Amino acid sequence: MERDTIILFYPLVDKKRQVSNLPFPILYLERMIRDSGLITILLDERISPDYEIIIEKNKDRILLAGVSAMIGYQMISGSKFSESIKKHTQAPVVWGGWYANVLPELLLKLEFIDFVVVGQGEIAFKELCLALYQKLPLENIKGLGYKDSNGIIINEKATLIDEKTFPNVDYSLIDINAIIESNGIPAPEERSINYIATIGCPYDCHFCCLAAIWGKKFFAKKVDVILNDLELFIKTGNIKKIAFDDDNFFGNKSFVQNLCNGIIDRGIQLKWEANAHVSTFLKNYTEEDIRLIYKAGCRAIRLGAESGDQEILVKVNKRINVSDNYEIVKLLGKNKIKPVFYIMVAFPWDPDKDFKLTLDMVGKAKTINSNLEAGINFFVPLPKTKLYDEGIEYGFQPFKDHFELIDFIGKEYVAPWWKHDYRKELYIFLRVYFKYANPRHYKSQFGLLKIFSFIATIFLYPISYLRLRYGFRKAPFEAYIYFGLRRFLNAITGWNSKDDEESMARTRSWKR
Repeated sequence: MERDTIILFYPLVDKKRQVSNLPFPILYLERMIRDSGLITILLDERISPDYEIIIEKNKDRILLAGVSAMIGYQMISGSKFSESIKKHTQAPVVWGGWYANVLPELLLKLEFIDFVVVGQGEIAFKELCLALYQKLPLENIKGLGYKDSNGIIINEKATLIDEKTFPNVDYSLIDINAIIESNGIPAPEERSINYIATIGCPYDCHFCCLAAIWGKKFFAKKVDVILNDLELFIKTGNIKKIAFDDDNFFGNKSFVQNLCNGIIDRGIQLKWEANAHVSTFLKNYTEEDIRLIYKAGCRAIRLGAESGDQEILVKVNKRINVSDNYEIVKLLGKNKIKPVFYIMVAFPWDPDKDFKLTLDMVGKAKTINSNLEAGINFFVPLPKTKLYDEGIEYGFQPFKDHFELIDFIGKEYVAPWWKHDYRKELYIFLRVYFKYANPRHYKSQFGLLKIFSFIATIFLYPISYLRLRYGFRKAPFEAYIYFGLRRFLNAITGWNSKDDEESMARTRSWKR
């Protein structure tokens, strides 16, 4: 029987709770071999958890199985799928995505992975499929990593090219409603998915691997293609919200203006959010532009504020000033758009200093705009970044293999340069003071919890505001009282409400 079938697998992002993200990695790959004569099977683990049945059914025809994975739980679920492929067939397995880009050697050490693709994956994947189908050599496929008698070989990656030269994505191959409802049926106004409108980033932040992978290039999809996709999602999935997950959505002003005007002209009714570089946004977008963005449906902008320590911002090549963060929360608040900060703390050089100054900055920004949200994470050196070697100099241990990395992501992170454990102070900051510095936050609660939150706000709002305004976080007695009362109410009411989950959802912080 001819081996002419390609299986593309999108692993679970989380073991318990799923994200309503479209499986763009496998959709992008399918379009590249659509007219090649090969058969393609797309497997989204959220929708097809019984994928082993499909593997068994097609085992004699599988030419190649592909997995796209980020560093996180997708590594685990992707590994299980790959092992299942090898259990039923000897077909090769290729991995792509962020994990393959930053640690390709770790993947190629595994017996159940035969190839990796680094850089932009579409063309390399197409060439790999055709090479296997036609039994052609592999050494000239740019961006392909593989194993031979000489060991691990990773070919030079190709430069990023504009995907407008690629075929359009075929969304009929996936069940959009099943993805939206992967955690249960949401309220009508909460039906949402993500979208990727651009690729690349022109910046070279030293903690980020984008420049190493994409080469600081930036391309946007055709505006008409994006608008057609949005209309399709509304018609098919009845969505009300969309998150543009581009690394630098606002990087090209004319693109944003054309898209916003197109959304307005077509009468597309969606609330949306996207990422922006703080200083670039302040420099390039006028208040008239922001009013246009708001009119087109933008209700939140995610910003890499990163740090409240100016020395850190310079060292990581962020190209912003701390004062820019205050200016942008004020500007967006004036125009009814919610700012969302993404923050890193505890860098190797002086973690006590940058931790304090950064919480001071986030707190002060919250008093300027009480609608501010923030995701605060501890700095972890990432391979393929300019801070990776420096992290190793300060004691960070490189990962020896895939299983050591899995063990690492499953534990609470403590960097070797930490002078003490910062998590307790961060926990109190986020779960009490940052939360209650918004006097309207209780409105997002329901039932008895809303009443409790309202009463807590009466007492905690003035304290939280003053603490954040003046950066005073010592002796947080009222926070301990709050946690005690909450545990007591949980016990007598059976709420089982967790500060961790509630605040994570609100502040967009990761458990790490």
